[in-house]
Amino acid sequence: MDAVSEPKPVRKAVEYKSVQTLRAVGAILVALMHILFFYGDSMKYIGGEAPLMSRFYSFQGWAGCGVQIFFVISGFIMAYLNAIGETDSFRDFAMRRITRVVPLYWILTLFWAYVCFAPGTFPISRVLESLFFIPRLDNTAVLGPGWSLNFEMFFYAIFGLITLVFRASFLWVAMLFVVFNVLGQVTGFYVFDHYSDPIVWNFIAGIAIYHVHRLPWALRESRAIFVAGVTLLVSAIFWHKPDKTFGLHQFMAWGVPSMLVVFGAVSMEAAGHGRRLFGNRVMLELGNASYALYLVHTICFVGVSNVLLYHLRIQHFVGPDLAVIVYLAVCCLISIAVHHLVEKPSTRYVRKAVSWIKRLSTPRAGTAAIDS
Repeated sequence: MDAVSEPKPVRKAVEYKSVQTLRAVGAILVALMHILFFYGDSMKYIGGEAPLMSRFYSFQGWAGCGVQIFFVISGFIMAYLNAIGETDSFRDFAMRRITRVVPLYWILTLFWAYVCFAPGTFPISRVLESLFFIPRLDNTAVLGPGWSLNFEMFFYAIFGLITLVFRASFLWVAMLFVVFNVLGQVTGFYVFDHYSDPIVWNFIAGIAIYHVHRLPWALRESRAIFVAGVTLLVSAIFWHKPDKTFGLHQFMAWGVPSMLVVFGAVSMEAAGHGRRLFGNRVMLELGNASYALYLVHTICFVGVSNVLLYHLRIQHFVGPDLAVIVYLAVCCLISIAVHHLVEKPSTRYVRKAVSWIKRLSTPRAGTAAIDS
């Protein structure tokens, strides 16, 4: 690892509409999966048929592939931001990632903990584990989707250290995951085992995709790559029966096709293809609100289901499948509102506070460094 101090070349920022569209797709799939499970549980209490789509082979669980898509995108975006020189210091990089992820997640986690736990039973240690992205043995978080943020934040930390502190190739990020796998096998320590699951290779794939997606052969074959990825991913509905564990079987069924989907999509956009496919305004808006949708849809189980399923009983009028679609659409609208009214303002305020603290802690020009 050569600690080179030369500044990175700054490239022109590029808007990847394909990435925003795939973010929307990933969030919608995860929300749909959880809504289908929750809907089925609700019918046990209020009566009614289960949605047909939940009985379509493994469709209900298959929608969890959205997380794999997210992880590939995360790797791609980190490589992209590093290439355009978003920041040249690990401290600034860490602050950008923390202020992007933490504000909305903390707000919703604390709200969900308040709603779910009765007075006197508030599990402070478990809430703190969720807030500070500490993985649990059962891989759960207070706010359900929070488990994946543990992987995200770990990847951000590793990526920042390798690329900004040691100024080394991203291949060392992959090497570190290999080391964690070996340590997990040797020591049996659950943290090493947790962070060496094959799902982490989606991050590495995303980085690699950024570096090759504009090569001539990738541009030429972009549509074929995208179609192959979509075909393989959809075919998994018929032959892959997902469970709550990860492992190689889940990675091969969802991770590899997700890599091809992202690879094909960004290469298509770079080649000037797919403008209509990736330019839909609704999907782009949902892409912007995808983080909010990913986090807030579980909270919607309390309010939205109470109104739509328990009071209005729309499932009796439109049928179970359409009721699920209406449910999902309402969650999407709520997520857009949360994105604009909560996520963006909270992120902006936190970043202003961090910037203010940074200015206070930075010595003014011309002052004597007495303590040095």
